[in-house]
Amino acid sequence: MKNSFLKLMVVLFITTSTLSNSLISQYNTSAVLVVGTDSDISSSVVALDKIGEFLESKGIKTYKFYDEKSEWEAIKKAAKNAHFFVYSGHGSNMGKNGTGGLVIKDMISNTEIENELVLKKNSVVLFQSVCRGAGSSAGDRGDIGIKKAEARVSDYAEPFLKIGAQVYYANNWQNGCLSFLENMFDGKPAEESFNSSVGWWSEVELKKNYVYDHNKKIGIASHEGSGTVTVTHTVNGVKTVEERPACKEYDIAYVGNPNFKLNQINTSR
Repeated sequence: MKNSFLKLMVVLFITTSTLSNSLISQYNTSAVLVVGTDSDISSSVVALDKIGEFLESKGIKTYKFYDEKSEWEAIKKAAKNAHFFVYSGHGSNMGKNGTGGLVIKDMISNTEIENELVLKKNSVVLFQSVCRGAGSSAGDRGDIGIKKAEARVSDYAEPFLKIGAQVYYANNWQNGCLSFLENMFDGKPAEESFNSSVGWWSEVELKKNYVYDHNKKIGIASHEGSGTVTVTHTVNGVKTVEERPACKEYDIAYVGNPNFKLNQINTSR
């Protein structure tokens, strides 16, 4: 009897863990990966290539637009009805409160994203190492506070959720977005995937209703800094490197439907 029960549990685990994979494969799902211009190209490319390899291993077709190839018209064409949109690059101030948008060959505002980008309903948006995307920015001179971090994340996520994305997730740690994806492909819902991706070094500091849509949630994780850090940031093409005291940073965040799973992918627009 005990052996039969164990066999049943194994079958249930395998069925659950592969359900999202099989559903995604049958929908011919695609992903668009974008590395912005004038960013730390090498590390961004490495991070997004790993995400691309992971998605391709799940049967998902990927389209890459890196650095000088990150043209908005081409991105929009490839992204039409895509279920995954991944961006790594500089942060932008082209949102309603000075946060939002993409820094590619052209500066793309939140308004342009909302009005021109057409992702598939129930898509997933990932921001890997984007200033202010998860709260903190390389240009911050100290602890910005959880309220400002919440405002930044909220404004970055807004246009994507307005066009039908179920989840916006941002992580400033190398390979952080890949960890979140792995959790979701294991069958975990969005909020649990966010919690699992936080790790031992950070702590979930905020979890509440999303200010622009109370049917969705926002979560932000932070970690306390110690010692000094080397900060590199670029303004108008000029790169600056400096040492500064480490401060509290807001480095992992999500906004969306906390119960969304990849097996809820919808093939209709």
